Amino acid sequence: MNIFNRVVVVLLLIAIILISAAVVVLPKQALTVAREFVLALETYVSSFQGWLLMTIALLGVAALCVALLWLELRRPAPRHVRVEKISGGEARIAVESVAQRLQYNLDQLPQIVSVKPRVSARGKRVDVTLDIETTQDVNIPAKTEEMSQITRSVIEEQMGLKLGKMIVSVRHMSVPPLDRRQPAPVAPTLRAAPPEPQAAPQEAPPPAPEPPQT
Repeated sequence: MNIFNRVVVVLLLIAIILISAAVVVLPKQALTVAREFVLALETYVSSFQGWLLMTIALLGVAALCVALLWLELRRPAPRHVRVEKISGGEARIAVESVAQRLQYNLDQLPQIVSVKPRVSARGKRVDVTLDIETTQDVNIPAKTEEMSQITRSVIEEQMGLKLGKMIVSVRHMSVPPLDRRQPAPVAPTLRAAPPEPQAAPQEAPPPAPEPPQT
């Protein structure tokens, strides 16, 4: 936003310098150009289409100016918070550091799947919003109370800050739905009995030798 502001201011200053120099050096010609521009604009606006287009353009410019003015005047969210328990000086802690410390301490709790702390500074206090994901068997009131105590201990005792508003948003870990449909019965398959082994063919005994002739 600072760069945009600088560019706009530089362009406006250049335009004002050029117009002022033209009016000072050539006053008659500058007034003639201005008069011709006004007459042309009056002729253009005399028709309904020209009036409508000029109205839309002016409304757009006005809306853009209002948006830029709001962005310029709004107070940005503070990025640091002042430490209370300190004497003889002043210490400030970044809001991101507070969120990281909370995430480190809360992630170690059982039945906690994930923790996403969001920290914002409000004056001298710190507002905390905890987005946590838990397992299905967690006791929500007990776990919420435990996380609240740890959050207060970390912020006030360990970091020396003041805890303001705290919001805990709990959601369970998503699990795949159970398939309650009964599986279709599978028909038994009949297997053919294996063929019986066939006996090997027996070889005929060799013929007996004939007796010798005398």
